[in-house]
Amino acid sequence: MGKWDLPRLVARVQTKLERVWNKGLTVGGTIWFLLVAFCFLVVAISPAMRGVGASWTTKAGWAQALAITWPALAAAAFLKFSETIRRKKGLNKLQRKRRRDRQILTAKAVHELGQFLRGEKVGDDVVFAIRKKILEAVVLSVAELLEMPTGDHLDANLLDFSTGDLHNMRVTCRSNPSRDLGIQYPVDNLVAWAAIRDRRISVVEDVDRDQRWEQIKHRPYRTIAAVPVTADGRAYGGLSLDSEIAYAFFGRSADIALQIEPYAAVLALTYAKDATYSDCRYDARTTHG
Repeated sequence: MGKWDLPRLVARVQTKLERVWNKGLTVGGTIWFLLVAFCFLVVAISPAMRGVGASWTTKAGWAQALAITWPALAAAAFLKFSETIRRKKGLNKLQRKRRRDRQILTAKAVHELGQFLRGEKVGDDVVFAIRKKILEAVVLSVAELLEMPTGDHLDANLLDFSTGDLHNMRVTCRSNPSRDLGIQYPVDNLVAWAAIRDRRISVVEDVDRDQRWEQIKHRPYRTIAAVPVTADGRAYGGLSLDSEIAYAFFGRSADIALQIEPYAAVLALTYAKDATYSDCRYDARTTHG
């Protein structure tokens, strides 16, 4: 065996600890865990201390109490952490499925988009199918990013200026086929337009409480996030995400913008050069990176 490289070993241990900390170990969580552990020890050991007449101030007293209560402590710890591990395994399995489905959808969409870019004759139904696959991939990608459980619902929508003017936008594609298409909205009522106007991701954490969006209260969704769909300084539309859970995107707007940037760029390629657009210089990497 060679000599131990102590600095490298210390750096490796430090990296491991930082990863554990970044995965969810917080000061508040640590204090809560220690407080719960202390209360549990007191509740479990106190009867044992009284039962054997041991003293709280001696090591022998603690040893006697722990000798009696350790099976209960071990069982409680097993039940607690085994449930956590099962949940984590289930979530990891769900994340792998979402990743696989997203990759398949994206690959199919890009393959079909190749025909469009090569100038081959492609009908509106094919373009719609490409966009729908991309939106479905967006939903899976963001759900994976946020580690959303199966029951949390998320929809992606594409709105554009196929109305022929810049004062109204039309919903041209959705990831959720049960929601209506072709609906037109004045741009002032749209979070997607706010994203185009401000040249950055626009997020409404709770439409029922945000007074700026009184006109979209009492919808099936509570949270909305939108980014511009741009190419060469032209915004052909907006990609919006909505969730029925308020504050579903809280604190993650920049992460979401960067996550869906490639999909928004691909969506922009599905528009003809003569499509109606609004001037918009947007780059998620420089704006949110």
